[in-house]
Amino acid sequence: MKKNLIILSGSPRGGEITWKSIKSNLIDPLNADLAVSYGDNYVLPDYLNSLIQYDWKFEEKDNWRDYIEEFYSPKLGDFFVKGVEYGLAGIDGLKGSGAIVFSLLDIIYQYHLDIVLKYQNIIYTRFDQYQFMPLEHKLDENIYIPEGEDYFGINDRFIALPNKAAKEYFSICKYIETTYSLKDYEFLNTNCVYGEHIKFLENSFTVIRSRRTMATTATSKDQTRWRKAEFNFWMKNDLKLKYPDEFMKSIKFLLEKPRPLSIYIKNLTSIIQYFIIKLKMILGNLRRKINKL
Repeated sequence: MKKNLIILSGSPRGGEITWKSIKSNLIDPLNADLAVSYGDNYVLPDYLNSLIQYDWKFEEKDNWRDYIEEFYSPKLGDFFVKGVEYGLAGIDGLKGSGAIVFSLLDIIYQYHLDIVLKYQNIIYTRFDQYQFMPLEHKLDENIYIPEGEDYFGINDRFIALPNKAAKEYFSICKYIETTYSLKDYEFLNTNCVYGEHIKFLENSFTVIRSRRTMATTATSKDQTRWRKAEFNFWMKNDLKLKYPDEFMKSIKFLLEKPRPLSIYIKNLTSIIQYFIIKLKMILGNLRRKINKL
């Protein structure tokens, strides 16, 4: 059995261009097995089918409270509702994604932890994370989470963790019900709750915020609960970038030190796009200064 497992979880968004970047920059360099966890309202695309070792299709819930109350008390669902104003809910027909995000983690905990624990290192991420280059760090006893896009907590789009941290990490719903929901809190969104769970893991593990090497993407057919992708991703067909800052940070890091020529060639259009955006930013700042004179 291989040492590394990559889990893609959620809705199969991002399209084949994004998935090919995951293969070339994550699966192949890490010699990893691939698991996909997704709802039964999707048909897994042929390209992904050709890559996977584990197909973890789950029942997509009309109301994720139904899933939560299979394993936890109604108080956990009520906790998510308290954060509806800032997008934590995702339950009872309310806006947000928190109940869904954390239920997806719990699905791994409840149904697939035995397989996960067979691997030395685990990467848990989403289908829509375009990878510009291989990870800069080795997978080891530390937990790695990319920098940026945290929104008052820590972003939940990518994490690399050792075997020893897997059980505690995927049992986040248990942590929320027994610990975090009992604390005093003034602000609730998905990232701040997730961030508190990561702080809890820091009691036993070193958490490192690694440099960003990926960006969130979407095709024109992809649906989203939140921000719609509107930023063009050059020469990637209809693929768009959801958070431009992720793109800028990733390419900036790519350019900061010498890398294999193949990385520059694969990302040539993105590098050009990066410099053009930087030029527009410089010209925009200059124009504003001139207007103030």
